[in-house]
Amino acid sequence: MKNKGIFRIVRTAVFCVVMASAVSITSCGFAADSDNMEEAKEVQLVRQALKTYELMDWDKWVMLFAEDGMLHSVMRDPFVGREALKARMIEFHDGIGIEHGSMTLDIRNIGKVADNVVMVERMDAWYQNGTKRQVPAVGVFVFDENGLIKVWREYYDLATLREQMKP
Repeated sequence: MKNKGIFRIVRTAVFCVVMASAVSITSCGFAADSDNMEEAKEVQLVRQALKTYELMDWDKWVMLFAEDGMLHSVMRDPFVGREALKARMIEFHDGIGIEHGSMTLDIRNIGKVADNVVMVERMDAWYQNGTKRQVPAVGVFVFDENGLIKVWREYYDLATLREQMKP
């Protein structure tokens, strides 16, 4: 029982560090070499991926990934490849009863932190069985040489997510 308490404290501390890191990169979301400070191409692609996710348009969403692209919610096993990603999203959203059109991924901070890496801090919200649910999250996106998502890592507190998903 004591180990569970320590594990939860450590997990929460790690989550807080990730969230704080995301906040510190807010101003990095613009191309440094651009005179008019256009938003970096990779940041635009992350915004597109999040918007497509909100719409639950899984056919369009998976096309933003490389063929062997991966989605990894770090508290769970990763899903690799477009077909596995699409199947997982359909199974997950249908399985827990998320009301279609109710998903919002509210970007709090977003920034390009390396040539092919974007971090985004969000507040994810949805309606399930008529009740609004929400959980803070941080996403780390790594792009391949073709500008497609190679890796999307999700960091969130699993205990908070589970609490929000209770009937």
